[in-house]
Amino acid sequence: MAIRGANSDILSEETVAQMRARRPTLKSVTVPDQGHAPLLTAPDLIGGISAFIASCETARPH
Repeated sequence: MAIRGANSDILSEETVAQMRARRPTLKSVTVPDQGHAPLLTAPDLIGGISAFIASCETARPH
């Protein structure tokens, strides 16, 4: 999962697009009005991160 702030001058949209080209299953989120290290406080963003973590835990072999 890639989470980038929309105002980041370090992780550009183009870089995320290249990452997705190399790994089509990449989940990515752009947080509006945030810089490189976005605040992860919006409930929908927290829910998306939680769902991603849960999917990783269920996909992990035991």
